[in-house]
Amino acid sequence: MRHCFLFRVVFRLVVIVIFFFTIFFFTTINSFIAYSQQHTSQNNGIYDSAPQKVPPTVVQKHKQLLEQIQIDGTYALEGVASYYADKFHGKKTANGEIFDMHQLTAAHKSLPFNTIVLVTNLTNKKQVRVRINDRGPYLKKRIIDLSMAAAKHIDMIQSGTAPVHVHIVKLGDGRYASEMHTQQEKVHQYNYLQVASFKQKNSAKTLVSQLTQKGLQARIETFGQFHRVLVKNEKKNHDMVVSTLASMGFVDLLFVKK
Repeated sequence: MRHCFLFRVVFRLVVIVIFFFTIFFFTTINSFIAYSQQHTSQNNGIYDSAPQKVPPTVVQKHKQLLEQIQIDGTYALEGVASYYADKFHGKKTANGEIFDMHQLTAAHKSLPFNTIVLVTNLTNKKQVRVRINDRGPYLKKRIIDLSMAAAKHIDMIQSGTAPVHVHIVKLGDGRYASEMHTQQEKVHQYNYLQVASFKQKNSAKTLVSQLTQKGLQARIETFGQFHRVLVKNEKKNHDMVVSTLASMGFVDLLFVKK
């Protein structure tokens, strides 16, 4: 009898331990999944410092160029960065845009226009994302010419130049300003741009905060389980809004009419 009693006690203890272990296991798994979803959504090509993979079709189109700029298996290059400002402010860039030294743009000798690159100052490790809309620089060893605003971001105004590492975040479409202007005429009727969509509302709130700090009018709109982030789009400041979003890594935008 005593052995049966001890057996029942031990059996119950084992069942209790298994029960609590199961609860702990599934709670941990669910938390991990939620964390992963939040951070996967939150990155969306803007918070992650690593470059995104360039689509195979784009790689094939620019194969010769990309083969020349590979570093450690990623599409990147290293060299010296310089910057340009007042002398060119208000003048046309190589793709036909008007150069604004206060926007996060840059010049490169061969990368397609509208390519987004992450520039790291190797002296202080500061980083900035810029959009390629011009050609140059043509001085020896210099690989990229930044706008004054971009140069400020990586603290190279005083030095004038700096050794940099440049990652391709998103290869551009190569379009000129005239082509983009034709498209913009069609989209001015849409008064909002959808920047991203999240399952986690906190991720959407974080992005809205980031966009607000950049001077953009951002809001959250919820549809079922998804929270999409919208930015106000007006004809008078459309170029500024699109340029700012592009500098943050957002180039695939959806136009929304309200």
